[in-house]
Amino acid sequence: MQVYKIILTRLPPPKKGKYRIGNGRLFFDSKVKHALMACSVEMKIQWNSNPTLENEVHVRAVMMPKDRRADSVGILESIYDCLQESGVIKNDRQIRSGSFDTPSFGEDSAVITIRERKRNAQG
Repeated sequence: MQVYKIILTRLPPPKKGKYRIGNGRLFFDSKVKHALMACSVEMKIQWNSNPTLENEVHVRAVMMPKDRRADSVGILESIYDCLQESGVIKNDRQIRSGSFDTPSFGEDSAVITIRERKRNAQG
């Protein structure tokens, strides 16, 4: 089992309730879209030359949000989307389990641990 770590200097916003309606379509608010893109770029820079993970993965995020009322589940889902967008994983359906912990508040950062489960040669 291979283990990788990514450190985010700021948390992505949760996407729930961040949609705007215009011309009959739903789209992200520009601030939310920019923050998600910044998170993806930060992950891509740290991932650097590692290949995209294609096997099942287990993701654990230790988050330190500024606000105690932060939507931790929503932030975790945004982290999953950023992992896919940055090329760390091929598809967020590869994530077999995910967990988070919020041991402290005030830093607005996260440490993400990704464990890739290698497939057996038998199948």
